[in-house]
Parts: sequence; C-alpha cells; structure tokens
Amino acid sequence: MRVPLLFVLLPLVGLYGSPTAHAAASLLVDDAGITPAGHCQLESWIRQHHRNGHEPVVVAACTRAGTEWSFGLGHHGGQSRSDAALGVKRPLPLADASPLQLAVALAFDQDLHDARSHGLSLGLPMSIMLGPDSTLHVEAGLRRQDDARGWTFGTGLEQLLSARWSVLGELARDVHRDTHLQLGLRRQLWSGSSLDLLHGRALGGDGARWITLGLNLALPR
Repeated sequence: MRVPLLFVLLPLVGLYGSPTAHAAASLLVDDAGITPAGHCQLESWIRQHHRNGHEPVVVAACTRAGTEWSFGLGHHGGQSRSDAALGVKRPLPLADASPLQLAVALAFDQDLHDARSHGLSLGLPMSIMLGPDSTLHVEAGLRRQDDARGWTFGTGLEQLLSARWSVLGELARDVHRDTHLQLGLRRQLWSGSSLDLLHGRALGGDGARWITLGLNLALPR
C-alpha cells in the first residue's frame, strides 16, 4: 500500500467516528495489541492546544494472565481538570496466522476535583494487517461521560516508511459527536519504545487545533 491511500481512507471513515481521548497513548484510536506478557510499558504525552492550554498525561500498563492492566493520570490546564483512569484490555483468541486482531477494552476515568464528573467506556478495537508495511486500526465503543452517552467510532492507519519511521493518520468521533483528525510521524527508538509527533484539529465547531508529542517506553522486567 502506498502512503496516499491514507488520504483516501480517512475521508471515507469520517462517516463513523472516535473513542475516548486517551485510548492509545498519544493516538485517539486504540489498537488490538497489548504489552507483551510479563512486561510493562510507560506511555506519556503532552498535547498543546492552540487556544486551550496544555494537557500532560502519563499511563503505566502491564500484562498479566493475558490481560493488560493500565493506570493513568492527566491534567488539562485550559479546563483546570485532573483525571485518573483505570483500564483493562484483553485480546480475543484468533488463529496465530490471522491478519486480524480483536480485543475488548474497558476503561473508567474520574475527575479528581469533581466526584460527580466521571466516564465509563467499553471499546472493541480491531487491527487489520493490510500488508507487510500497513496496519489499519478500527474501534467502535460505547461511552458514558457525565450526562452524555452514546456510540464512539474511530479509524487510523499506520504506514511504515522505513525501519524506523512510520506515518500515522486517524479520524475519530467522540460521544459528543465531535470529529477529530490527527496526522503525524512515529520514530522507533529501540525495541518497544517510540516517539510520536502529531498535529490534530477538530473538524467543525470551533476548529480547535493541537500538537502532541508522545513517548512510549518499554520497561525492563
């Protein structure tokens, strides 16, 4: 698959939409993969909003008994909001040679300054190998955030450019029916560790924009 296909896929999936804000590290759309068994990883990113402050987040994730368990903390400076989140993700059994991966993910998040403000999400992430250098990620889910509830959808493409560089693109719609687009690059640092640089914007509404710098680190056993 050639990189320009990214710009064909994204407009088509705009009919669908997005998951929770911190589903897949600095990305909006979760994938079906988990941290290797018996290992842990640390995902951190900072999102600088054009008009609405900065948003640092850190998430630790470990896999035990075939299930990934995660705990995250984040702060949104523009909203003076701090959140804690708990997540569980378990892959569904498929043939080892299958180009398709499926998982079930459950997450709960709580505003640390307001006990009444919390969210609960159930997601079904799916990853499809389109070729040796291309992976398509699709996620559908249900989200309840305070008084809002409904379906969320998202899709993203990861296209390998070289042994160390990948291009990333995704389109996602949240429970408020707001649609967001992100495009960027990923640099592989060493095994299990990478650096992301992404530019995002809201499609419609106030046209909010942001830049995200994300660092994913594999932790030693």
